[in-house]
Amino acid sequence: MSRKWMLLLFFGVFFFCREIQAEEMIESVESIEKQSHQTVLQSMALSEALTRITGTAIYPVFGLAFLGVWDHFNGMDVWYATPFLYVPLLGIMLIDFLKNTFGLAFGPLKKIADIALQLLDVINANLGLFMSIGIAMNTLQKPVKEGAVVLLDIVFPAAQAASLVSTETTIAGLLLMVLAGTLGAIIYFVIWVTMQSFALLILLSPFNVLDSLLRSIQLGAVTVMGMAFLIFPPLAVVIACVYILIALYLFRFCWSHLVFSTKVIYSYIFIRGKGTVDLEQGVSCFSGQGIEGCYPRTGGVLIRRGKDFLFVVRSLVGTDKEFLLEMSSVSVHEGVIFGTLVAHVQADEVVLLMLTPKMNGHEEALAKELGCSCVSTAFMSGIRNGFRYLKAQFYV
Repeated sequence: MSRKWMLLLFFGVFFFCREIQAEEMIESVESIEKQSHQTVLQSMALSEALTRITGTAIYPVFGLAFLGVWDHFNGMDVWYATPFLYVPLLGIMLIDFLKNTFGLAFGPLKKIADIALQLLDVINANLGLFMSIGIAMNTLQKPVKEGAVVLLDIVFPAAQAASLVSTETTIAGLLLMVLAGTLGAIIYFVIWVTMQSFALLILLSPFNVLDSLLRSIQLGAVTVMGMAFLIFPPLAVVIACVYILIALYLFRFCWSHLVFSTKVIYSYIFIRGKGTVDLEQGVSCFSGQGIEGCYPRTGGVLIRRGKDFLFVVRSLVGTDKEFLLEMSSVSVHEGVIFGTLVAHVQADEVVLLMLTPKMNGHEEALAKELGCSCVSTAFMSGIRNGFRYLKAQFYV
């Protein structure tokens, strides 16, 4: 074979191999581009899901109303995207805005409106919880699957761990859906408990101007998340994760305060003063700062056992935890909303127990059973002295 034909054969083989390599490179680039596009779409979906769940947990009425309107006009077939739901929610938001804007002039009447709207907010929060579970079940399955593979890989080989969480089987797919929904519910619940506890804290405050401050903070937090998602979605994920971490850190405090405030508000409105002093069955109360080893605002009962007085915390699993109370230097203090059992330590006063409003008016009887004194607050003493003075003017 001549040199000329050898060169032609060489160049022919070279260009043929080059074409094959170019095709393989194009296929690789297309595969990488397709995978990158899917990753971007999944990241966007995750960012949107966390923004929706976190924003609704912060302010349920606003979240349900805004997302209902948005999804309705974008043609999404979801249960909350209906005018029969988001129109009343928008009406509630308008009433809440008018209450916070002009309610300061109405004084105590604003508190009545606050209580009514707070009850509606609990209903809306349950609707938001169901919405968040649905969003999480549709969006968070892949992150949950990847996390499950990492955790199972510690115990099982990689291939076996991946097969255990494969969505190809019906049982594994349903399990991942349930886990994703549970994760969404937990995220929603811890954030909502945090916001709700502060809402009840301000509801119990006598200063109406703080209500407007809370609503401003709620709207501001939701607005920041919404703007972050529209401008740079990964930033919304970071902000949502910060909210979640803060809520987890404050959860114990907020949960105890939520239970305490809810019971105090219910007792004050519906069963105030209807309790009885029965230390054998127990008097319902909450722990204060003066009981060592007991978290403040823990619910329990004050009972008498022989000559000792105990604060008993009854858990859901049926195990009781008892705290012995030192009664040598205590007194029962009346309060405007609820009474307290106070210990006198040198020159300081430490609250041992906080009674519920159900025991209002029974502080003197309780003090007699405990063998201690009863102290009236300056506010209550002023009211009683005022009534006594007026009564003395008519009955000389």
